[in-house]
Amino acid sequence: MVVGERKIRDLEKRYFGEDKVTDVLSFPQMDGESIPEVGSDVLTLGDVVVCYPQAKKQSLKLNRLIDDEIEFLTCHGVLHLLGIHHD
Repeated sequence: MVVGERKIRDLEKRYFGEDKVTDVLSFPQMDGESIPEVGSDVLTLGDVVVCYPQAKKQSLKLNRLIDDEIEFLTCHGVLHLLGIHHD
């Protein structure tokens, strides 16, 4: 999903307890469950929410196309759904 700053702030506050605008959020479909093995018919990881205004600001700062920044943020969110996290 691609949203504006008001929506991403609401989601960040509601689900993560922080009143701030962020660039991407991930919501796992199977909270606390392991990822199904390869070969399953369907692999539903969850939802990724990208904040368009934040992506636009970052793309300008990094001299990237907005499409590339949205792709990067989406991949970042999917990595979180796969269990890869950062500090």
